[in-house]
Order: sequence, then C-alpha cells, then structure tokens
Amino acid sequence: MRIIIQASGLLTDSPADTGHVYWDFLYALCGQHADDRFFLVVDRPYNKKLPLPANATVVEKVAGSGAVGQWWWRNYTWPSLVKKYEADRVLVIDDVLPTKAGVPAWLMLAHKRNPLLSKDAQKYMGNYRGVIVLSSWMKRQVLDIFPAMEDRVQVMAPGPLTAIRPVEWDEREEFKRELTNGVEYFAVVGAFHPDNNILPLLKAFSKLKGRLHSNLKLVIAGRATREGASLADSLASYRFRDDVIWVKDATAHRLARLIASSYALVHVATLEGVAFPVLAAQAAQVPVVALSGGTGEDAGGEAALYAEPGNIDELAEKMGAIYKDEMLRNRLLAKIPAPDPNVGWQQFASSVWRLMSEEAPAINN
Repeated sequence: MRIIIQASGLLTDSPADTGHVYWDFLYALCGQHADDRFFLVVDRPYNKKLPLPANATVVEKVAGSGAVGQWWWRNYTWPSLVKKYEADRVLVIDDVLPTKAGVPAWLMLAHKRNPLLSKDAQKYMGNYRGVIVLSSWMKRQVLDIFPAMEDRVQVMAPGPLTAIRPVEWDEREEFKRELTNGVEYFAVVGAFHPDNNILPLLKAFSKLKGRLHSNLKLVIAGRATREGASLADSLASYRFRDDVIWVKDATAHRLARLIASSYALVHVATLEGVAFPVLAAQAAQVPVVALSGGTGEDAGGEAALYAEPGNIDELAEKMGAIYKDEMLRNRLLAKIPAPDPNVGWQQFASSVWRLMSEEAPAINN
C-alpha cells in the first residue's frame, strides 16, 4: 500500500514542545509495515536529522509566501501530490486539507485545535472517514463543531515521553546540583507562546516567591515561538529572573530527568491536544499543579491540584500548597494510576493502522 501523510509537524517536533509525538508515531507506523511505502509531506525545508525507516520518504514541497502561497499549496500542491504518489490512503496530521474523491482519508489531531475552526474544515471535514484524537478534551472540541461525526472520532492513548521514569534520590540530587545548584524547583514544559499561559504563570510565581521568601526555582523547558518572542525577551527584566531557568532545547533524555527531578510539575497550557507533560510527570512519580477545564485535567484526574484559568492568586496558592504540605504531595502521588503496559507508540501506531485498513463505505466528496 502507498500512504501519503501531511507531516509538517516534523519540522518543529521536539520533546519539550510537542512531546516528539510526530516522530515517535511516524517512526513506529512506518517501521511496522516495511512492505508499504510512506510519503511524508512537509511544506518547508526539512533539516531534521532524526532517522526514519527505509520505506519512509520525506517529500519537501515548500509553500509560497503569504495567504496566496498557502492557498495554492493547500488547494493545488497537496492534491497533486496525492495523485502523483498514487496514494491508497491519506493521513492528515494537525490540519484539515482538501480530500480527493476515491482516496480514503483520515485526520489526526495530535496538538492543534485551530484547524477545526478553518474554512477548509467546514468544507472538507465530513469527507474524512475517521478522526483520531489523543484526549477526551480534543474529542469534545471536534464534536462541539461537528456533532454529526460522533461515530467517526476515535480517542487513542498516546505513547509516553521517551526515557521517562522515576529517579532515585541520588540521581535527583545530582541533577538538581547541575541545573539549579541543588535548589528545589517547579518544572514547566512548553514553548513560550500566548496559548501556553506563560505570563500568568510568571505572575503567579512572583506572588509565590513573595509569600514563601525561599530560593525556590522555576525551570521552563521549551523554545520561543514567533508569537511568544516578546514574552521570552521580557525575562531579562522579570523581578525574579535569577530564579527562572530557561532550558531552550532539551533532548528527550534531559527533559525526562528535568521532569523526574522536579519537586512538582506546573502545567498551564489549556488548548493543546494532549497534556504530555502531565502524563510524563505521572510516569515519573511527580505531583502536578494544572489549570482546570483543559487536557491537563483530563490527564491529571484525581492526582493533581487545579486552579481556574486566569486566577493568578489561586495558581500561586496551589503551587504553595504542594510545596509546603508534604502530606498533600504524598496523597497526590498515591492517586497516580499504575502504568498501563498496553499503552505505547507501537500500540498507538498499530491501532491507527487497523483503523485505516478497515473497509469502510465510500463517502461522497
């Protein structure tokens, strides 16, 4: 079989910013089916050096600049690639692209909700035979806009962050000495982007520092996006800048140690498709403070403390509670569910393949 995949997420894939979901999933999917051909389409030059199986080909088709260039790529370049590579199946990741009559297409929403709000979604969403999401929260987003698709939306549990595990006390102390000179810290995983609520977090951290009068640190792991560049620049004038450590480009192994060695993880993003940092913290036996109402609450369940989005005082209060109350921390740790041996990227890829291999009635495009 020949499968074409819109895989532009590979261009910005990283452990901290996306959980490496694109590469982990695609590597597993292609590797499981050596006799099939996979064409991974990206809309900008592909400079990543991550290995891919021999049956996977990265197809670079750079989109033109501006709205006209994007429109041409979506409406002419993409359909022409589906035809050129004689695709038997189509998988679109974190976008909603035009579909070609006669070629079964599936949609996977790993991180982004915004594609659901596009004009293309209104036009083409009903043509997809299935929608794969990684959280109940994302399923609700789909069905709020496209309620008729309820029987086509599949929630699949993602695999864990590579190398994540609990660490022993000695290893934790060694990493803390390396990162914070031995001081306890809250870990935050995510890019500097307005959607990730980094500014409210910094305000809450200021309030917490004012209350505690301690040398507690805040470690933020993630890149600076174009939209969040001014926020990242403002760290230079932040009152507690000496207590904020920014890890811009952590490897999967370093990120795993960073999370596992933290006193607690603070998750303040609410619009991502799945709260990978929360799942990673649970796997590492680290307690969590998150914002309510998003994927953080979906992932955290009863094993986390929650603050209302936008309530800076409450966020500071919950961070302070988990820092000062060791018994509370232990109660939260006790509620973390046991690891599920049936959850992983290999199992996820197998489930996606089974879904795409099923015979389904034709849908009129």
